[in-house]
Amino acid sequence: MTIVNAMVVVSIVLMPLFIFLFLDNIQPRYFAIALISMFAARFLMQFKTLPVQKSISVWMVLMLIGMGVIAFADNSTMLLSYPVLMNAGFLCLFLFTLIFPPTIVEKIARLQDPDLPEAGVRYTRQVTKVWCGFFLINGLIAAWTVWYGNRQIWGLYNGLISYLLTAFLMLIEYCIRCRVRHLIDHE
Repeated sequence: MTIVNAMVVVSIVLMPLFIFLFLDNIQPRYFAIALISMFAARFLMQFKTLPVQKSISVWMVLMLIGMGVIAFADNSTMLLSYPVLMNAGFLCLFLFTLIFPPTIVEKIARLQDPDLPEAGVRYTRQVTKVWCGFFLINGLIAAWTVWYGNRQIWGLYNGLISYLLTAFLMLIEYCIRCRVRHLIDHE
């Protein structure tokens, strides 16, 4: 991953913090335009370096359209829905790969182990289902913070807690994956 690519990814991830800190001083439209620029840059960089999967291309285009709607509307509530849109986008991406395999988790696993055994494929399907559940619940909580919470709750959840939950799920999955790999290797 290049430095520019890493900066774009970090900026996309940190956007809820930027929104929380600067929404009173910057119009929502400008945040959306910044996100459009970042998603477009990410898409173009990915397009140049990897064979872009259809599912990821569709996700990127949908994110660009969503940000375009937010930029056009210039509405702060719509902008605060950015984490909801991200979770919905990831949920759709992961669900799409469940319906039309291989799953995104299997694709990632095959980067490390191209000869992934059938037990590994089954495991990646289960992990993909877990992530779908996570994105659904996380998105619903993010939506609650937009419509029923206040800006401090929104910032705390979408700028910190959801990332900690994501990291915790990744850590748990990594530990389980190590155990599953050990069991598969010793079958």
